[in-house]
Amino acid sequence: MQNLTKMKNLTKAVVRPFLFFVIAFSVNSCFKEQSGNSDFSLNEKVIIIDTGKIYPSISHQDCLTWNSLTVKEEAKDYKWRNRNYTPKNGDEGIIIHLTPHCDTKKLVAILKVDENYVPIAISGIKKVY
Repeated sequence: MQNLTKMKNLTKAVVRPFLFFVIAFSVNSCFKEQSGNSDFSLNEKVIIIDTGKIYPSISHQDCLTWNSLTVKEEAKDYKWRNRNYTPKNGDEGIIIHLTPHCDTKKLVAILKVDENYVPIAISGIKKVY
């Protein structure tokens, strides 16, 4: 029984941190690979140029890695409607999170536009200079 306990402790001490490192490295590599020449960064001011690239219902699923559950909840399209907001071309916002899409692996930006959170493919935004 002591050997089993030692194995469990070894797993907790060695294997879990190793797996965390592997997963973190993989996500970072994927992020770098997908961001390519996008050159977007957190807290950067951008403008929506293609509303067709918005994912209005993606926060109803677990397709993105969200920076917080609050942002995930607030990014739902019905929350926008409750605030009489519809994202449109020309809306300016701040990038608060960048994450790969679960299927396409293309980079998705979470924008804060006033009090609204808008998930959009980076091809649907451009920098504000």
